[in-house]
Amino acid sequence: MPEKSNTKTNDSAEDDDAVCLHEVGFTNVPVEGEERPVFITRAEQTTRPKRLRHLCKKVFFWIFGVLMLLFMTFIAFGILYSGIRYHGESWHDIPQCTTTFGSIVGMHNGVVAYSNCNINHTSSDFSTVDGNQGASDKIFGMKWQCVEYARRYWMLRGTPLPARFDSVAGAADIWALTEAHLLNGTSVPLAKITNGRPPAPGTDARPRVGDLLIYPQRPEDFPHGHVAVIVEVTAENVLVAEQNWDNAVWPAPHHNYSRAIPLSCTAAPSVCTITEADDVAVQGWVRYVV
Repeated sequence: MPEKSNTKTNDSAEDDDAVCLHEVGFTNVPVEGEERPVFITRAEQTTRPKRLRHLCKKVFFWIFGVLMLLFMTFIAFGILYSGIRYHGESWHDIPQCTTTFGSIVGMHNGVVAYSNCNINHTSSDFSTVDGNQGASDKIFGMKWQCVEYARRYWMLRGTPLPARFDSVAGAADIWALTEAHLLNGTSVPLAKITNGRPPAPGTDARPRVGDLLIYPQRPEDFPHGHVAVIVEVTAENVLVAEQNWDNAVWPAPHHNYSRAIPLSCTAAPSVCTITEADDVAVQGWVRYVV
């Protein structure tokens, strides 16, 4: 009995000590390996969560900064890659335009010629009649290539009736065509006059207004050839209208033709020769026969 009574007394004393410590701001926390308790102040208990929250914020902002840096690097790489992949060159290496793409360089008989920027530029857009993208007979061609102007000129001002020629891979391929198509759907034959050679029997060798002047492929400057529309014939020259020859504004004051090219014809047999500068070859000229 005395021993039991002493135990209660000791427990009660320890409880009283804990109450006293609690009242002065201490809490006893046993630490493993130590016989005596370690006392932590209430101030320390309040400060530790604050430090933890501050550390979490620092870690969050650090991770956010790294992610933003990775994101911006990805965007920059995407822009650079798109320039190389889709244009064949980075954005800062795009060649300068002779004249602004799509700007008017001249007009003949109401048919406007537009700049293609430079001879190496290729657009993915097509020029169409009234914006009609569905029907092949409503498409003039790729903006603003020489073939587009030639087809548009025939479809708008072709004589004696407007006509169109079939789709071709390049201007030089027009020479291989055998027929054109009137806009009412009727097919008509193409007559071809080879430059500097006698024409087929019954064919007038002399160039006519509306004929298409065809240039063969020339790897160094005309990998797809070239085509121009003959818009005037004099005793010594043919005047042509065209797109994407040099993309310069047509001569003043009227800006109604692109170039004057020397022409010579013999009487008998009738042979005509169009002579370009710089040894540029001319295949010949084609017209449709109605």
